Amino acid sequence: MNRRIFLAVLGVTILITAGFATFSQSAFVSQRHLRFDFYPHWLGGRTVWAGETPYTLETTQQIQRDMFGELLRADEDQQNFAYPAYTSILIAPVIALPAPTAIALWMALQLTAIMWIPIIWLAILGWKPSPITLCLLVIGFLFVFHYPLDTFALGQFSGTVLLGISLGVWFLMQRNDIAAGAAFVIATVPPTIGGPIVLAIMGAFALRGRWRALATFIMIMALVTGFSILRIGWWIPQWINIVRQYADYAPPVWVPSFLPSPIALILVGVLMAYLGWSFYRFWKQFNQTEQVNFVVAVLLVGLLLLPQTGYYYLVLLIPVIVVTLAYARELPSPLKWRVRLSCILAVISPWFYFSIPGHNPDIQGLILPLHVGLTWVITLGLSGRLKQSAWSSTVSSPSIQQPTR
Repeated sequence: MNRRIFLAVLGVTILITAGFATFSQSAFVSQRHLRFDFYPHWLGGRTVWAGETPYTLETTQQIQRDMFGELLRADEDQQNFAYPAYTSILIAPVIALPAPTAIALWMALQLTAIMWIPIIWLAILGWKPSPITLCLLVIGFLFVFHYPLDTFALGQFSGTVLLGISLGVWFLMQRNDIAAGAAFVIATVPPTIGGPIVLAIMGAFALRGRWRALATFIMIMALVTGFSILRIGWWIPQWINIVRQYADYAPPVWVPSFLPSPIALILVGVLMAYLGWSFYRFWKQFNQTEQVNFVVAVLLVGLLLLPQTGYYYLVLLIPVIVVTLAYARELPSPLKWRVRLSCILAVISPWFYFSIPGHNPDIQGLILPLHVGLTWVITLGLSGRLKQSAWSSTVSSPSIQQPTR
């Protein structure tokens, strides 16, 4: 990307973000005021920059008064600052703004980030679809898939987490490992899901000799964490205590627990075997195809095995669906359209999860990744079989004939 194209892309992104922020302010923030998931981060972050610890009862009570006008019951979500203090350093430009403006901007950044996800993965895969297909992908993932809208409306973090993961993978494919390490830092705000995923990706690359991404990541994290310690002192024990309290009144969901114990153990075993097989292929061949396949495996296994605090993290399925659609292009027409139909159903189906009477919405954290994961594995298997068949045909029918005597 030359400088002119980069500046054009940057300008368009800023304009789109400004439009989303204006809409957020008028349609949501003006109605709900400070009742968004980002507000505890805003107030806690400002507390950090003021040189005080945000992990106190006084800070939690102030958040509750500002958001709801009263203190919450002990069994309710306390809305405390349950994030590592270093995150306040990474998003300092946003929390420096007044609270309503910061919330509206953060909501807009989530939509803008998700808007770019399919485009980044198309670049990773080298897939240049028609303009109509590109528009369908962007609009479908942004406005039809439930979870980007959920992330936006709540003022959550999963859009920027996914952007950090996607940019990091793109830089790795470009062999710009230092930039990859810096991009992966974005995925640690907060580190709940993004942290383990990016560490698994960077760790695998480091084991194959590509260690600069991991080294850069560790260096940046050490700098921002060290700076936060200089501001408020040794905050890590206080943060761990807050996380323990959070787990008591808002326990995270481990999605295999929706299954009977024997089936849950089988699922965990199958997922770990799949991740191990993907890493083996990654280790042995270490080409771009196996690198992408390994990242997809990490995303799927991470979503199914890491404890989650909300189903909005299912936006991390967007790269998996894009890669599945890309691989499906190689299949014969009937199979290709079956894969496309399965992907379309994966995008649409979450809207129906909420209409089932007596249904626990958290179970979609199990159903949807399994749906997308099975579609991906079947597509990968069919694609590999097709390539193997083509290779066998080439070997058995060489195009160059030996001269006869």
